[in-house]
Amino acid sequence: MSQDNIKLRQLRKLEYLKPEPVLQKLRMIEKQFAPGADPNDKVLRLRTSKLKKPREARLAAIFTYAIQECVLGVPVCFAPDEDSDYDCVLSWRSETELLFSPVQLKELPPDDINPKVSMKNIIDKLNKYPDSKDLIVAIHYNRQERFEYGPRLRIESAPVAQIWFFGGCSPDGNDWFLYGDLMEDPPSFYKFRYPGQD
Repeated sequence: MSQDNIKLRQLRKLEYLKPEPVLQKLRMIEKQFAPGADPNDKVLRLRTSKLKKPREARLAAIFTYAIQECVLGVPVCFAPDEDSDYDCVLSWRSETELLFSPVQLKELPPDDINPKVSMKNIIDKLNKYPDSKDLIVAIHYNRQERFEYGPRLRIESAPVAQIWFFGGCSPDGNDWFLYGDLMEDPPSFYKFRYPGQD
């Protein structure tokens, strides 16, 4: 059995989730804690070491939903997969087959967490990856400053399939953006609403 067939069998065995119910359930939990909560509370922001997995699952669900709504236009599911070199796997059906894409999640963290990290730092580190022509890199832009995009963010080449930025663009967390693929000329900018907020 070829390496590709083994990998495909492994990907098929993962448990895939629809992003909408995951995000709606998280929003319900968030609303229960929100009244009177300190916006800098690390638990509310999923910033403790014990909450790393839920934080990554939330980001995976948001990115999956963005790709579904803005790019593919078909239902897309995701499976957290921490036993691999990537954080989750996307799955969707084309007209002829079931497709899979591994996703590596990155973050441009808030200034109060790590102000020294820049978009350039994150992009420059992508060259450390081995040649992964099926890997999508999804970078969560988690800063207060407005996301500035343009030709300087375009990437000529990288050892990955695609590079995307996504992040919130309203204080209530209802409006989001998706920008990429940074290896396309030009990348595209999309806006979308958090599911259930229309």
